[in-house]
This record gives sequence, C-alpha cells and structure tokens, in this order.
Amino acid sequence: MLVPTPETTIDKLVEEFHLDELDREIITAYLNLPEADRIVVKRYVQNLSQRIQKASAAEPVTIEQEARAEAERYYQELVREKKQASQAPFVKESDAG
Repeated sequence: MLVPTPETTIDKLVEEFHLDELDREIITAYLNLPEADRIVVKRYVQNLSQRIQKASAAEPVTIEQEARAEAERYYQELVREKKQASQAPFVKESDAG
C-alpha cells in the first residue's frame, strides 16, 4: 500500500484548487516551518486581518470599488474556467463514437 508523501498531498491540493507555482511554494514553505514559527505566522496573519477589517470599516466602499471587486472576481473565475477547458482532453466528433 502506498503512503502519500507530502509532495503528492500538495500535488493534489494544487490540482484540486488550481494553484500556481507560487501557491505551491507558499504552502510548502509554511509546512516546512517549525511549529513555533507557524504559530508566529498565524498570529501575524490574524493581526493583519484584524487591522484590515478595522480599516475597511472606517472607509465606506463606493459603488465603483464594489463594481471593480465584483469584476475582478468574475475575471478570476473566467480565467480558471478557461484554463480548465484548455487542459481538458480534446475529443474529435469522429472519435466520440
């Protein structure tokens, strides 16, 4: 029975979530940190998140900012779909059956 290695587990995550090489490196680097360092990273991210939330609450979002954010989310979704479609196996109609 094969035991999954950290690399194969990360490969599965990369494939499932359509991650790029930078995503892979971030995950790998984080997982290779000693536990104490991972705790520090998590605290930093939590602190940063809280600061961002406070700053966002202080600044009202304009319609233009909201529209840009929505357009960016749609754009990212469309790019993911196009990448998936381009990686899907191509079947000719004559081969389909």
